[in-house]
Amino acid sequence: MMHASRLKRATLGLSVVLGLGLLAGAASGAAVPTFKSVKLSDFMMSPGLNTHNGLSKINVFIPVPAAYQHVDDPDEEGKSYALSSWMRPEDAGKFTVTREYPENGIVSAKLSVNVGYDQKNRQFTTEADLPAMRRQYPDLQVKRYRAGDTPVLLINFTSPLDKRPIYIMYIAVQQYAIKVDLVPPGHDRTIGNLAWKKLAASLTPDTAVKKGNQSP
Repeated sequence: MMHASRLKRATLGLSVVLGLGLLAGAASGAAVPTFKSVKLSDFMMSPGLNTHNGLSKINVFIPVPAAYQHVDDPDEEGKSYALSSWMRPEDAGKFTVTREYPENGIVSAKLSVNVGYDQKNRQFTTEADLPAMRRQYPDLQVKRYRAGDTPVLLINFTSPLDKRPIYIMYIAVQQYAIKVDLVPPGHDRTIGNLAWKKLAASLTPDTAVKKGNQSP
């Protein structure tokens, strides 16, 4: 579990915005896992976040392969953001040393330092970058959802460097961010897409979006 002292440093004076990124690669033929749905507050394993920012009230459920467990990450101790990683227990030791994604995949979440939510304009700060992103990523897809009263932004595109599909979700809670990344087993595109669809299916489409910020 995440240490209380680190959580206190990471969450002092903060509210939260959730960003969820799902990163998958070219299909490798990895076996499709059974998924379990883990509530955001349980995924983060962070009483400080749950209490201070009301994280437990956010009904976002993260699709996680059933074999994954939460693991401690000593490399993140003392940093200015809270990090929670889920993977197969046997992969934890190597990952915390090399920082290389395990072949069996990983799901991790942390407070974002780059993306927030503009409450006045009712949009995520990253939405200002969408025109440039569309030029860089021709297949960029952007969808707005809600999880109850919480705004949600889903973005997916293909990396031009390694051709891996990248899936990102942001959920607004006041003006900060938690970013969650999923690298599926074997960097398998089919598994990544399946997890993404499960996630999107649990949300409600938001039709009240700023013009130009949503893909057809």
